[in-house]
Order: sequence, then structure tokens, then C-alpha cells
Amino acid sequence: MAHAWRIVSPGGEGIAAFAAAEIAAMFSRYLEDPVPCGETAVCGENNLIFGTADFQPAAEALEKLHLPLPAEPEQYVIRAGAGLLEPGCDAVVICGADARGMLYGVETFIRRYADQLPVSFGGDYRSTVFHPFADPCPPFSADEKPGVAKRGLWTWGHVVYDYRAFLDNMARQKLNTLIVWNNFAPVNGREIVRYAHDRGVELLWGFTCGWGEAMDFSDPASRNDWKARVLAEYETAYAPLGGDGIYFQTATEFAESGEPEEIRAFAASVVDWVNDIAGALLEKAPALRIEFGLHASSVRSALDVLAQTDPRVAIIWEDCGDFPFDYHAAADRDRAGTDACAARMLALRGPSEQAGFVLKGVSTLFWPAFRKQTGPFVMGEASEERIQTRLREIRLLIRQEQAAWLARVPQLAETAKSLAACRGSVTLLCEDGCYERAQWLPTALFAEALWSPDTAPEQLLYRASVCRETVFA
Repeated sequence: MAHAWRIVSPGGEGIAAFAAAEIAAMFSRYLEDPVPCGETAVCGENNLIFGTADFQPAAEALEKLHLPLPAEPEQYVIRAGAGLLEPGCDAVVICGADARGMLYGVETFIRRYADQLPVSFGGDYRSTVFHPFADPCPPFSADEKPGVAKRGLWTWGHVVYDYRAFLDNMARQKLNTLIVWNNFAPVNGREIVRYAHDRGVELLWGFTCGWGEAMDFSDPASRNDWKARVLAEYETAYAPLGGDGIYFQTATEFAESGEPEEIRAFAASVVDWVNDIAGALLEKAPALRIEFGLHASSVRSALDVLAQTDPRVAIIWEDCGDFPFDYHAAADRDRAGTDACAARMLALRGPSEQAGFVLKGVSTLFWPAFRKQTGPFVMGEASEERIQTRLREIRLLIRQEQAAWLARVPQLAETAKSLAACRGSVTLLCEDGCYERAQWLPTALFAEALWSPDTAPEQLLYRASVCRETVFA
């Protein structure tokens, strides 16, 4: 007779509660009755134990298995199998170094093991030969930590249609950073930040420091006006929302033009602009995380000038060249130049460089229909009708980009490996892509590559595509 299952977890709210809900949903796909939960394992039962390294049942289980506790940020250890902790009983142990590690271990166990059980071990999803979590568990193990520390998505806020589902999907793909750009701060921003933190996601609020507006970087009066405007915007609109930092762009979204000395003079004026405004912000809030979005296309030949940017400010580079930096994944003009440019950016200000990147090639705003927001708004609460309409509209575009991602998985793997040392965030531009309803294959590939940059390209593709939640356009 099969033994009953029990979920053993630390309980509580936030990340732990979400992880428990994910495990409960996993069991419900295979078992008719709800699986009971508790904080202690029970002898004579099948125990699924998950928690952080300071959760005693998880620590004791690893000790019994002669395994060290995970200790690095977001690291986890997973073991599963029949007779693992007690003869005649199945067991699963998922131990994270911290709360995110615990959650990511849970998601890895679900995606790579539990969701694959019917076919991997039954041979046919209709088969009655193997019954997941009723028959003895086949063995499984994983010991992992992230390759890129800050991994996530970049989007405008008004095209997040369901912020809860959006953040749930980020957690499931082991993404921990969200940059949300707005013309005006969402009125429900505090709720969004709380929900993000409950999914292990840090949220940076993005707003303009000159992007999309006429300005003169070299004019001291204009800089002083902007400095006052940015300080007021941060203090009145964004600081009260919480969040984990701010992201701003200046007017650099164009290709280089002019003589070399003119390009260098422009780059120098951008540095002065950013340093002056960021310095004023950091004087008010010394611990504030500031990420400065800079389009490399405008200053590509003057990168050494950008090395004078305040080292407390992370430069987040966009438009660095071909895939995966171009707006379209099929871009393939100067691979060597793209790699060389990114490598230089990663070492621009020495060993403490905080460079990050925005990767692209999935979805963007539909600019012909774009209109600036006219005031504060409620973010991420669209009707299901609106979401489904947009989902149908976007699919053809995603399919086209997806084809290029499939053709360039080795290139993606190489880029991910080169970005493993990033101290700034590495995000994927995924705006107006209905990510809350579809974990498109390109986002799955991005997430897998940044989590595990040393994984072979064919294995990255397998892991991303076999996942039951991955959507092929």
C-alpha cells in the first residue's frame, strides 16, 4: 500500500507561502486529495521537505544525506527518491540558502521532475504503468546557484495587464528583477512592490531624466531644472511606494553622428548630467540603488568618456549590437563587434564595474498607437477580455522572433556566459507581450541561460522547451 504524502515547510507568509502553494498545486495534478502540511516530518509517511538552510527539518535531512548546507545567495540543493530518508518511504528534500533559493529549488523540482514524471517514467502520458507520487519516486538531484545575480524583465507599466500573474511567472522562471517604466507612478504601486517581494522580485521604478524630451546636456540651467524635477519626482512619487531602486534614461536613443570630437563632447556632457543629478539623489538617499539606462548606439566610439560616470551608478547598456541586444532577434550584422563592445562595457570602470544590460528581441510597445499617460493610473488590473485580445494580436510577432531565437541558441549561451560577471541587472525587454498569460519560449530561454550560463546550448533549449508552462507562439 502506498504511503501518504506530507508537505513539511516553515509556514509563514510571502515567499514561503507562494512556494507552498506551488507544491500543493503540483500534487493536485496527480493526487485527488489535498496533501496535509506541517512543520515536522512524520515517520512512516512520504515527506516533501522544503525550507531554507535554517529550517531544522531541511538541515537535518541534508545532514542525514551527508550533504553540506547551501550557503551562497539563491543556491539550492534538491534530492528525491524512494528510501531516501527512511526505508519503504519516499522523500523529497529542497533546501535553499535563503528564501529565494528555497523558492527556486521548488520551481526547479516542479519543472524538471514532477511535471516530467508521466512521460519520463511512464513512457506515455496515458499509461497506467507509472502513477506519479503514488508509485515509488524515481531518483532526482540538483545542486545549483545562479550564474547572473540580477536577472529579470524590463517593461512599461501600462502594458502590464495582470501584475500578480506577471510576477508569479517571473518567480517560476527564477527571475528576480523587474524594471517598470512609467510616465506617472501607479496609484497601487505599494501593493505591487509588496507582491513583488513576496515573489522574490526586486522592483526598480523607471522614469525620465530627459528621455523623449528636448534638452541640452551642455546647458547648466537645463541641468539644474532637471535635477530639481528628478528629485521632486523621486521624493514625492516613487520613494513613498517602496521599491528597490530607480532606473532612468536620458536622451541617447539614436545612432552616433558628427565628428569624433563632437561625439566625445556629447558623451562628456551626458556624464556631467548623470553625475550631477545622481549625486543630488544620493545625497538625499545614500543607499538608493540607481541604474542609468544608456543607449550604446549614441556613444559607441567614446566609451572611455563614459568611464567617468559616478561609480555608485550602474550603467545599464542598451542597443549594444546584434542579437540578443537588437530589437529584433534576427539581427546578425557584426557579431564580433557586438561581443567586443559588451566585453569593454563590463570592464569600463575597473574591477568594481556595475554594468548591466537590457537584452531585446521579444516584444516592444506598438509605437504607432502609443500615447503618453496623462496622470497616475492603476497598474496591472486589466479585464480578461482585454488580455485575451492582446494575446491574440501579439502571437504572430512573437512567432517571428521565436524562430530567430531558436536559430541562435548557441549565440545566446555565449552571451549569457560573458555576462555572468555582471554587477548590474540583466533584463529582457518584454513589453506588451502578455507575459502574464504566456511564458513565451524566448523568455524561457533567456531565464534558463542567465540562471545557468555554463549549460550547453542544446540542454538550455531542452529545459526551456520541455517545461509545461512554456508557450510556443
